[in-house]
Amino acid sequence: MRKASIDARFYLKEPSSLSPTLIYLRVNGGNYSIRLKYSTGLKVHPADWDANTQRAVTRSKSLQDRQAIRDLNLQIERYDMAVKEIVSNCTISGQAITEEVLKERLNNKPELHPTGRKNVKPVANQPETLIEFTSLFIEEALTGKRLIPESGKRYETNTLRAFSTSLRHLEAFTRTTRYQLTFDAISERFYRQFTTYLTAANLGQNSIGKIIKNIKTLLTLAYKEGYHQNRAFESFKKPKETTTAVYLTSTDLETLYHLDLTQNSRLERVRDLFLVGCYTGLRFSDWNKVLPENLKQINGQTVLRIRPTKTDIPVAVPVRSELAAILSKYEGLLPSIPSNQKTNEYLKEVMQLAGINEGVSVTKTVGGRRSSKVYYKWQLVSTHTARRTFATLAILGGVADRLVMKMTGHKSEPAFRQYLRMEAEEVAVLLASHDYFKPQLKEVN
Repeated sequence: MRKASIDARFYLKEPSSLSPTLIYLRVNGGNYSIRLKYSTGLKVHPADWDANTQRAVTRSKSLQDRQAIRDLNLQIERYDMAVKEIVSNCTISGQAITEEVLKERLNNKPELHPTGRKNVKPVANQPETLIEFTSLFIEEALTGKRLIPESGKRYETNTLRAFSTSLRHLEAFTRTTRYQLTFDAISERFYRQFTTYLTAANLGQNSIGKIIKNIKTLLTLAYKEGYHQNRAFESFKKPKETTTAVYLTSTDLETLYHLDLTQNSRLERVRDLFLVGCYTGLRFSDWNKVLPENLKQINGQTVLRIRPTKTDIPVAVPVRSELAAILSKYEGLLPSIPSNQKTNEYLKEVMQLAGINEGVSVTKTVGGRRSSKVYYKWQLVSTHTARRTFATLAILGGVADRLVMKMTGHKSEPAFRQYLRMEAEEVAVLLASHDYFKPQLKEVN
């Protein structure tokens, strides 16, 4: 006969509550697939609860208060003994120990329910902590069991990678601080301690902001799915600061286009793919959609029309002569695209060869300290620079904001503005063409 290994523990439903909260019994099976969450119906103020002993305590000198605590602990002991008795009886009789059996027998013990029989729904395999829910979320998203609510599509690999990063930080935080991340423990106190921990780990403000954003997304999903009723997370702020992101000037773009890379086909292909991004404003994930079947002739103008992977909202971009030349070079079928990481690595080589090496000062907050460092421009170029280059040069070229947003697929102006990286002098030149800055005074005879 298999020896039973059952663990019964007691914990508070809302450990941060300012008023008495329910005491839950949780039964887990070491040798059995048991995970029962059961409300005892008992309540205690969190200030009068010892999480280590899982019993009520009081410093009150009132005999009445002391007696109430003794009565409460006696009832908790009855639950503990009842679980052990049920497990022992099932083991002796050879009956399988299941959540349903435990629930039914607990419900039918009158000493546990002086006011009548309880009707408590057992919860099998239900995540009870943020870490458990995050792990379940990632697992279900990877297998396709969980889809994006708004679109019904599967989550992108990069999105799940970001959630996995957030999970690793949560796990490290718990190991370091011993903070138990039950849903009820998510509070302003947790937010302060967690952001302090991330800052001490030398993360930048925007990195911390992305992690907080992911956590809020997960807690929102868990709330909507009925795993908790704690909405304290809604007030969590996402740290954010404007970073120094570069774009290629018209001169840079022309230099890059005419750069002779015929002796290095690897870099030549990456250069051409990057230029496709600069001329279309497409995200890296959509470069492979620049196909002959997505090219349309409208009033004598060739137009690229696709549905971006991220938004699934159609966008259309006129095909410039440079883009047409690149497509013709590859007979309409662009070369295979390396991974984002490899493409970024190769782009650094390309930009160096093109002499895009002006100094760029980058200021950011890391580990709570704000500092500046000068980089060569080529060091800061990535695949996303292409999309930023397209938007910025289009605006500098006089294209209306709303039209550029139609081409990039941006829905909000603030989000679109993040892509624009114009120097002060360039803004001044752009404004100079506006009627307001043209001579207004009339000559006086």
